[in-house]
Amino acid sequence: MCWHTGIEHGIDVADRILSWLLDTLAATAVETLVVGGALLAFGLLLYWLERRAFAVMGQAFGVKATVIATGWIGTTVHELSHALMCLAFRHKITQMSLFSPDMESDVLGYVRHAWDRGSLYQNLGLLFIGIAPLLVGSALVLGLGYLLAPGFGGVMETAAAMPSLGDAPGYREYASWLARVVGETTAALFAPGQLGRWQLWVFLYVSLSVTSHLAPSPADLRGSWPGLGILLALLFVVNGLLVALGQGPLDWLYRWSHWLGSGAGLMTLAVLLSAASFLASYVASAIWHGLRGKGILWPV
Repeated sequence: MCWHTGIEHGIDVADRILSWLLDTLAATAVETLVVGGALLAFGLLLYWLERRAFAVMGQAFGVKATVIATGWIGTTVHELSHALMCLAFRHKITQMSLFSPDMESDVLGYVRHAWDRGSLYQNLGLLFIGIAPLLVGSALVLGLGYLLAPGFGGVMETAAAMPSLGDAPGYREYASWLARVVGETTAALFAPGQLGRWQLWVFLYVSLSVTSHLAPSPADLRGSWPGLGILLALLFVVNGLLVALGQGPLDWLYRWSHWLGSGAGLMTLAVLLSAASFLASYVASAIWHGLRGKGILWPV
């Protein structure tokens, strides 16, 4: 009888461990997909717009001229973003060049840094250092819009009011919200009365320069992998503790869904501003391309 009881107890413990492991893995996977997937999607959209803007301007004005015209602002912001995160995560900056374009190597600037390989915090920082241009550049573009475009504060409020997961919205709610954001952004930037304001053209030029150099480079992303691994490991540990304590680890997604939705909404607005900058760059490039007798400039 004791022998059977021991076997049953062992099976029960094994079942609990397996259940704990599966619940923890499922929670970690869902959190990674929801938060990380959204950030990846925004990053890919911004990268695509960046490449298209650079391509059309390169065809019209030449690659070197495009690099100089946009890079002195965009690359400077890009590298300063890396440097800012280096300081935040206590990395030592050993060498930095904010804008020194090398057309042969395609290196426009760089930040070289050293860190304690045994420090969990500093290794975690590799992730945020790598994606810093995406975060800081987007925040800068939104800030410029708020300062230079009348009514843009209202657009940001609408964007931040993205339907949250806690309200269980359907696709129609999201579509309606996106339509409002697009409409208000268009009115704030391209209403007839706006076109004569110098602030609009300054905003378009600076935001174009920033978004043309916004996406992390392949080298930036390669350097981020160790930090991503540490973040996932920490997330797994936290979720495991919550499951062991009988709490639902996914509950925080619903509790914080309003703030996550606001962040996603503002990133959506950053993508729309990047698209507006691309549109402005394409129009200017197409006109110049046509005046030089080169025909139609295709945005590919």
